[in-house]
Amino acid sequence: MKSGRRDFLRNSGLALSLALSRGALALPRTARSVSAGDLNLGSIGVQLYSVRAGMQSDLNGTLRRVAHIGYREVEFAGLFGHSAAEVRRVMDEAGLAAPSMHVAFEKIQDGWNGVLDDALRLGCRYVVVPSIPDALRKSMDDYRRVADQFTRAAEMTAQAGMGFAYHNHAVDFAPLEGLLPFDVLLEATDPKLVGFELDLYWIVRSGQDPLRYFNRWPGRCKLVHVKDTGGSPDHGMREVGGGIIDWPNLLASARSSGVEHFIVEHDDAKQPFDSIAASFSYLKNLKVAPPPKHRGRLKQSIARWTMRTVALADLCRRAKEIGFDGIDLLYPDEWQTARDAGMVSSMGYAARREGFIQNGFNDPANHPLLLAELEASIPLAAKAGVPNLIAMFGNRHGAGPAEDVANCVNGLLRIAPLAEKHGVTICLELLNSRVDHVGYEGDHTAFGIEVVQAVRSVRVKLLYDIYHMQIMEGDIIRTIRRSIPWIAHFHTGGVPGRHEIDLSQELNYGAVAKAIADTGFPGYVAHEFLPLGEPFGAFADAYRLFDV
Repeated sequence: MKSGRRDFLRNSGLALSLALSRGALALPRTARSVSAGDLNLGSIGVQLYSVRAGMQSDLNGTLRRVAHIGYREVEFAGLFGHSAAEVRRVMDEAGLAAPSMHVAFEKIQDGWNGVLDDALRLGCRYVVVPSIPDALRKSMDDYRRVADQFTRAAEMTAQAGMGFAYHNHAVDFAPLEGLLPFDVLLEATDPKLVGFELDLYWIVRSGQDPLRYFNRWPGRCKLVHVKDTGGSPDHGMREVGGGIIDWPNLLASARSSGVEHFIVEHDDAKQPFDSIAASFSYLKNLKVAPPPKHRGRLKQSIARWTMRTVALADLCRRAKEIGFDGIDLLYPDEWQTARDAGMVSSMGYAARREGFIQNGFNDPANHPLLLAELEASIPLAAKAGVPNLIAMFGNRHGAGPAEDVANCVNGLLRIAPLAEKHGVTICLELLNSRVDHVGYEGDHTAFGIEVVQAVRSVRVKLLYDIYHMQIMEGDIIRTIRRSIPWIAHFHTGGVPGRHEIDLSQELNYGAVAKAIADTGFPGYVAHEFLPLGEPFGAFADAYRLFDV
């Protein structure tokens, strides 16, 4: 929902001149089944902001139409000039329940008791603040002050027997002082009192991964807004199932993390009722399954090149016996072997060629080759179930850092839409330039983050190699905690020498593993070291270390 909702909520009693238009609307793509053990989604509601013109002109008729589509739950954004008692009567007649309602932020300072009275009359379980005034978003201290206000309002809401939640927009994921404001809000509010309603469209549009929030804050998100995006560059809002979001997997994780209410919304549909009907049809038929279970919180794989003397099929078998989920750094002609063995190719190469590391996106002369490789391999990776493709920043070539950041951004913006369409993440690797890759430009986390922040795509992220960044920067755990929104993949390796990640090297990898898991990281950790001892024993030890 757009930030303009704040004004709409404030003025919802005023007449609206918006006219409803009706006509043909293409249904979204067919819902995919995940497995034979799938379950239906459960509670599907609709945010009535989606049909606000109808609510303003004909409350009774609009709620009846919503119920006729099949919805049994609605979320209010204002009462459209009616009393809560009158709205409740109409809801009851239509067979509708309202588990939640949106209320303007300003009501926290003036009128919160009246809000709670209305919410109780409507039968709400949650009161949701949908946005924060722009004047209160200037600094992280502003957000922390807002967090204090949220906690106080949530205390009153809890005393009334209801829950309090905050609904995000894209601005909540715009970096400020090196952090994401939404993360700070979550950390600065009382988790027992303040929940959140994750708007999946706005978080994906911002280039962030909702899975990290479901993993990091289980039980704290009871409601989600469900709407799709057409992806880069314009991120046009779409009916659910009509865009790039992988709904079966995402909603399975949402449900497993404690989400109770799945609420459809489309801010500006040309045919609002047809739009919410199309989304309902998709979700009603969607089958979701619980996400794969692991002994610990992290998915792990082994880098293929570290065991190059072992046949790939044998490596897959032995790795699977240890507990690994996948094999890392496989070429396209190897993907099927891993898949046949029941393993994921957790990171793939787009092609086999010389100069892969040196010739990266920092030099526009390389763009035709790099883009052609990725354009050919991304659809193949999606078909083979390969979630990530590795890419490089490249060696310095005489230009300045600012120019090379711009070069990387320009090239990656051209491929991001295809990556989003197919659900494959392009991972740009951070490497050290002191020991192993002299001249490599992507040798500091800050350089990589500047690039991926500018691209702002959920499918363009960093491959954070802990071995390389320990050599260049140190301060690994704090860097991971601050940088996790822009990291999609990890590599491990002992320093010095890139050997076992045990007590023979300088990093406390047990603490690193816990730090990664504590962020809610949903991706893979791939072990990329050269064992000095018995190799499978060394990788089994690494697996146990990261099985947190």
